[in-house]
Amino acid sequence: MMEQRLPLSLLPAQRRLLESRAFVRAFIGGYGAGKTRAAALLALWLSYRNPGLWGMLVSPTFRMIDGTTWQSVRDILDAWGLEVEVRKTEREMRIPAWNGVIRFASADRPELLKGSTIAWMILDEPGLMDEEVWPIAMSRVRHPDATERVLALCGTPEGLNWLYDILEGDRAQKTGAEIIRAATEENPFLPTDYATMLRRNYDEHQADSYLNGQFVALDRRRAYGAFDPRLHVLPELSLDPTRQVDLCFDFNVNPMSVILCQTDKRSTQVLDEVILPDCDTERACREVLKRLPNLEPGFRVFGDASGTRHTTTSRQSDYQIIRRVLGTRLQSMRVPSRNPPVRTRLNTVNAYLRERDEDNRPVCGIHARCKTLIRDLLRVTLMEGSVDELDKRDSQLTHASDAFGYRICRLFPLTLPSHNETERIVSL
Repeated sequence: MMEQRLPLSLLPAQRRLLESRAFVRAFIGGYGAGKTRAAALLALWLSYRNPGLWGMLVSPTFRMIDGTTWQSVRDILDAWGLEVEVRKTEREMRIPAWNGVIRFASADRPELLKGSTIAWMILDEPGLMDEEVWPIAMSRVRHPDATERVLALCGTPEGLNWLYDILEGDRAQKTGAEIIRAATEENPFLPTDYATMLRRNYDEHQADSYLNGQFVALDRRRAYGAFDPRLHVLPELSLDPTRQVDLCFDFNVNPMSVILCQTDKRSTQVLDEVILPDCDTERACREVLKRLPNLEPGFRVFGDASGTRHTTTSRQSDYQIIRRVLGTRLQSMRVPSRNPPVRTRLNTVNAYLRERDEDNRPVCGIHARCKTLIRDLLRVTLMEGSVDELDKRDSQLTHASDAFGYRICRLFPLTLPSHNETERIVSL
């Protein structure tokens, strides 16, 4: 074994990275947590495990290769006293001691990463790379003669981008990565005041990301800044069959969004979501009935005030269609005569998300299966310089959180509604 032949000084998280048997493995850490050295050590280990087969260590730019990853690998080899054959034009190192081959590449032009099959690939600081790199990397690591095929990611979180999606977000289950975390304070070789200096200059969310290696929303323009998935997302929520289910509608067609909740006094449990592309109101209602076929207490309906209007394509309004499809299982419709101003809705939702019960737990819990709503609450932002205009350039965002917000404004308003904003039972 290489570890028996050479002096390996490893931090605990670095050792877990090398000993992992996962195909996709991620070393996610704060600044100074040993990520670049972990990537260099893993590259050497995989070149040892796959003699004669080349792998690839990818950095965001060529400058980062020359200034960081190349030098890190070379420093380790020099410390071991091993001969290295360098092919600068190909950005390649060969280690004759075990016939290892490491090629260095940049992600600034992802299309250049396409090519022949390789045994392994490591993405150094993937959070700084374009998302296009990921499917290319997945397609390349497939050499049939590889002893240990690995696709690794070593870096610091950079907000809730595609790296978050594949490791902890919508695509995490599909990726199946083993995540190894390393905090800045866990590296004993750093200056004693390094972590303290960083914390002094970062806010709470930045410190979570850049010192603790946690994925957090760093955008200061977040519309729902009070939402924290570590507090509000709960995998153990379950339906109470003795209580009504609240259906919260946003009538956008692509996607149509319905949020399913239950209420106990001032608490809310968000149990499920119906998010359907190219969908009409009737189809959305039938999907709800399919998921809850035997709910005896029935439903309450909340939603967008625009649903009371007839359209040029239908003789019935959205709420008339809901009443027809749900039938006797519909108990009430709690729909405003007009929607609250966006700023009012955002303030109300954020205030409710901050509210705690007598045990200091959030009164609002959201089941982990509600991925679209969670993504909305994390990613919906305000337009630059605005306090009440949502950024709607991503057509898939804002609809689930709008539906959620309509209900919060009806049940838990910040102030009493004025006469011309009062709730009404829709007469159909």
